[in-house]
Amino acid sequence: MKLDRRTLLIGGGAGVGLIVGFALWPRRVGGDLKGRTQNGGLQIELGGSRWEGTGLDVETQNGGVRLNLPANYSAELETGTVHGRVEIDFPVVIHSGRQRVFTTTLGSGGPKVRAMTTNGSVVVRRQ
Repeated sequence: MKLDRRTLLIGGGAGVGLIVGFALWPRRVGGDLKGRTQNGGLQIELGGSRWEGTGLDVETQNGGVRLNLPANYSAELETGTVHGRVEIDFPVVIHSGRQRVFTTTLGSGGPKVRAMTTNGSVVVRRQ
């Protein structure tokens, strides 16, 4: 899969060789997409009704995670934090709640969408 500005917008800053900020706005992107940052939050906005491909797997060590999904999005959602709060603005049935890692089926399910942090809060919103 070819990624370019029309299909994927990634914004970030660099400092001392580390990515210090990360934002991901997939547009017509699918496949097996993975990303990691040491310092900086993740802001992910997904479109469509489901992830097309294997899944999305992103994480940060130090920073919050904000995930915005369409109201009709279908996926296996996994999100969590070690040190921070989790806020999900819609009712979900939690399949697993071990050590602040939450998994749930959205809509009719689908590929895994995983967004994690170690030190930061997690906010998941449906638009």
